[in-house]
Amino acid sequence: MHITARSGDPDKAVLLANTTAARFLAHMQTLQAQTQVEAGIWLQSRVSTLRSQLETQEMQIAALIATAQLQQNGGLDTLSAQVLATDQDLTAARNALAVLEIAPNSGSARNRAEIAQIREKIGDIAALKERLSAQLSAQSAGLAQLHQLQLQTDATRQLYQTFLGQLHENKMQQGLDTPRTERIAHATEGGYVGPRKMLILTIAAMLGGAVGVMLVAIQHNTRKGVVDGRDLRDATGLPVLAQFSTSALRQLRKGQRAFPLPPKSELSHAAYGLYTALALITQTRPAQVMLCTSSIESEGKTETALLLAHALARSGKRVLIIGADERDKQLGTTIEAEVMDAALTTWHSGEPAAQSARLGTDVLRVPTIADGIGPSNADNLTEWLSTLKQLYDHIVIDGPPVFHSPLARLLASHADTILYAVRWSKTPTEVVQRGLETLEDIGHPATGLILSKVHLRKMRKLSSDPYVGMFSTQIV
Repeated sequence: MHITARSGDPDKAVLLANTTAARFLAHMQTLQAQTQVEAGIWLQSRVSTLRSQLETQEMQIAALIATAQLQQNGGLDTLSAQVLATDQDLTAARNALAVLEIAPNSGSARNRAEIAQIREKIGDIAALKERLSAQLSAQSAGLAQLHQLQLQTDATRQLYQTFLGQLHENKMQQGLDTPRTERIAHATEGGYVGPRKMLILTIAAMLGGAVGVMLVAIQHNTRKGVVDGRDLRDATGLPVLAQFSTSALRQLRKGQRAFPLPPKSELSHAAYGLYTALALITQTRPAQVMLCTSSIESEGKTETALLLAHALARSGKRVLIIGADERDKQLGTTIEAEVMDAALTTWHSGEPAAQSARLGTDVLRVPTIADGIGPSNADNLTEWLSTLKQLYDHIVIDGPPVFHSPLARLLASHADTILYAVRWSKTPTEVVQRGLETLEDIGHPATGLILSKVHLRKMRKLSSDPYVGMFSTQIV
């Protein structure tokens, strides 16, 4: 048997192997000694039992011989011969009796006397035969029983002698058996066997590469939305006016402290980029009422409305931003709370709109049923917007998604420009096309698209254009 030990220290590995071998041998010797002791106890018990059984059987043989007065095999043969001779005499006497009974002078006195004598002789011979036969049967049964007892006794004696010999041998082994430490061969000097670092690194690299390829394939196959503005333009036929990255929009997480934007920040450049792109595309028809909407929630339309309004206000324009989406809380978290409260109050009061000093614009909020005022209808909305157009250079409306509220289509019918937000890599192209078709059905198609919440690093990996995503905003 070979014992192998592994350790970071070769000396420790040798010590482990030697210690393990010594302890194993000591354990085996202890088990062997314990086994011998248990075997000795069992053998002693077995020998005592067999000795008692042997003595009992020998006493039974002696008692059987004494009580049955058994003869040896020669005496039994003599007795058997006597029974046979008696049987022959009985047969001869019966034959003689039969001859006398059929003789012609059977009626004479002499003949009758001979017949009576022969009959008496036959009775004596029959009685003798019966005694001899009974004695022969008893002798045969006794001898058979004796023979059986002798066989059992011999078997018991043989077992007794065997176990007695094993008991003596066990006692000798217990006295002679001592630990044999010379059976342990000391461990040789250890050699390096592992870990196989290069093999592990190679396998890890292969597995990492395979997992990476699989993850990329899964991400590519399960991706629902577009990752490139050109693909969005080709799918919808509309220009992509701006692309806002997640890193740029992170500024809006500050809430009310997000505005005014630092002039050199990435988000400030993105806002002015959107303003420039919109100015270029609306040169022939100035846009006074601008609606920001999307297909579903969390597409980035509110962020687009805030950035556009802020950029217009920074350029010296009189700007009003209207919050018309009751589900979107982004506008309320960015503009001061007191301004939002005042923005609702001035809806029907006729007072001037609340002004946000941080955003640089006036703010109004369209009331809902939850506000206790109720939504406006088409008639007063037209009259109301006509009044606001006389007061402001630009009106930016943060409208609800087109699939969530009919108010979005109502506002679209009064807008000069419609900016349609699409979330990068999330919104399915089919959903975007259906939303755009909804606006076309009312005769007011979208002016341009906003690709929002773009992950620039992932965009560069997934797009085939090496220059894609170099700017947060761009016209595609």
